[in-house]
Amino acid sequence: MSNLQSKICLVVTGETLKIFLKNLLEAQKQADLLELRADYIKDLKITDLEIIKNKLIKKAIFTCRAR
Repeated sequence: MSNLQSKICLVVTGETLKIFLKNLLEAQKQADLLELRADYIKDLKITDLEIIKNKLIKKAIFTCRAR
């Protein structure tokens, strides 16, 4: 028998920083890992990244894909 445990990863998106942060807080209640899709946030600023980082309590992958 293996010691491997299943983990849940959720994708976090939001059209605005406010919505993104709301979704982030909810996702952290349910998931072990997160994928932060910052490319969904309209008018994302470099200063917003620090705000997002400060709200994280789970391990995360930060993604900003070209459209």
